[in-house]
Amino acid sequence: MVRVRVLTAVLAATVLIGACSGGGSEDVAPTTVVVTTIAATTTEAPTTTEAPTTTTIDPIALAGEKYIEFVKPYNCMLGLAEIVDAEVIGDDGFRSSEWPVVLEKVVPAYKSVADNTVQWVENLVSYDWPDEVQADVDALVKEEVQWAGWYAGLGSATSVDSWNTAVNAPTPEDTGAATIIRAKLGLPSNINNDENFCEGIL
Repeated sequence: MVRVRVLTAVLAATVLIGACSGGGSEDVAPTTVVVTTIAATTTEAPTTTEAPTTTTIDPIALAGEKYIEFVKPYNCMLGLAEIVDAEVIGDDGFRSSEWPVVLEKVVPAYKSVADNTVQWVENLVSYDWPDEVQADVDALVKEEVQWAGWYAGLGSATSVDSWNTAVNAPTPEDTGAATIIRAKLGLPSNINNDENFCEGIL
């Protein structure tokens, strides 16, 4: 954009110069002076607008982040239940007289696992996974639904007999779907994984 300011000043002065010589007078023609000023032309730099930046999100990377977000609570509760189980029951099982302790500590731990497994499954089903892993996620969902039922049996036990029935119920076959999904999403393996899944949860 160009802005022009034109300042014009016209100064007209008529100077009558009178001179006296020998008592006489002489007329001098009037003089007109014209002064014109033209200035102040300024130019402003054109305004530029930066183009908006576009961020491209890798769907595989995003799916990996979601997978970890969904699985952390489940793995946290499962890890805690296994610790309580090992402390109270251990490898040798428990006597009938020890059932009150199992009912107080171990049963609620597995109920929490069951609840978190259900949430884990719901998250797996509701998320729009990339085509590369969708079939594997479907297989994992079928597997985890069965695990949710198994943990629910432990988490709802009210007696030694009902506990034993739940413990001896068939467990689902490990299809390896979780390991495959992690590999395709570029995540660390879940085999011998010492990651602290309870960080930020407890």
